[in-house]
Amino acid sequence: MLAALQLAALSACSGSSGSAGDSVSSAAETTTAAPETTDLTTADTTAETTTETTAQTSTSAAETAAQTTASSASAGTAPQQVQNTGSQADYDAAKAAADRLMQAMQAGDADAVIAASNYGLYIELMEENGEAAQTDIEAELREGLSTLAVKDYTVGTGTERADLLQVYLDVVGEVPEDPEDAAQYQAVMQKLPTPKQLYVFPVSVTADTDDSSDEMYVIRTADGWTVDTWLMPEIFGFALRMKVSSANTGAKSLYNAVNAALTDMDSEGTDLSSLNGTHTMRGSELAGLPAPDALPAGSNAYLILKSKAASYDSSLADLDQFSFVIRNGAVNAAAVQKGTIGEKGIFGCCPNHTTWDDILNRNFTIETALAFAQQAQ
Repeated sequence: MLAALQLAALSACSGSSGSAGDSVSSAAETTTAAPETTDLTTADTTAETTTETTAQTSTSAAETAAQTTASSASAGTAPQQVQNTGSQADYDAAKAAADRLMQAMQAGDADAVIAASNYGLYIELMEENGEAAQTDIEAELREGLSTLAVKDYTVGTGTERADLLQVYLDVVGEVPEDPEDAAQYQAVMQKLPTPKQLYVFPVSVTADTDDSSDEMYVIRTADGWTVDTWLMPEIFGFALRMKVSSANTGAKSLYNAVNAALTDMDSEGTDLSSLNGTHTMRGSELAGLPAPDALPAGSNAYLILKSKAASYDSSLADLDQFSFVIRNGAVNAAAVQKGTIGEKGIFGCCPNHTTWDDILNRNFTIETALAFAQQAQ
């Protein structure tokens, strides 16, 4: 359906060298339930359905923005905090923007599609990055619209999603470490208008090629309401991949730290049999623990284990919560929660690692995450 918008530009660049293109996609490429019942499903199904052409594409303007954030952060300003504050007038304006795009697609009017979305900015940034000529991208768009041939469509009831907007603002608010990169990032971010509100609308389409059900992002910027065909969906995918990767690293660190602690305790003659089983705690429980050599005489094995593990890896205290299984004096599996994205907890596991697909499709708790970690055994 709306995938024609994204893939039109991407296919024009498919000869470029590959990058993290497996995450490059449009919210419109997804097939999901209405936003009231899903959390960040777009990022999940987007990457699931990204085509081979997309995967071959070099870094797009949106990925550049995601990986090379700057704007307010590089100027020393903290990312803004957003809440659902939309009025009926806001909703009506967002819905009208969604309808304008669908009307343009039904008419096969590429100029109107560009005017009703931020696709024109995408074309501009792609051209500036030397990834494709503007005329080539527009030609692909026109061909995609003619092939799609929308017969009918329905824009359903939308939902304001400040949680998703916050994810976007947090990612683009990160400060790049390399000064040279920071300058490049700033240049890109200056061209991207800052969204103030976000609505997600379910859209169903009847076309010559097939029928489909997708989601559409509609954002409000200083210039008014427009359909975001590429920027936020890609940012969400990037943010989620990074967060899940960090959580998996945290799980591996927990696994190694507890094993190191157990090795120490065994060499010191501590009876480890009482530690066999599952141990679950919040990271805050490790904060302020005495160092191993400062523990009171006669401390129990569990307290010694916690103190030693924290001494091996102080970052464990920053985890929301974690759990691990000890069998025969060694760690069998570990799981951690490290933050959230939207309403989803971000869980990492070891030795069986989670993916962003796992996070989005499963309602993990620390208990089920630990069970998932043991699936590699």
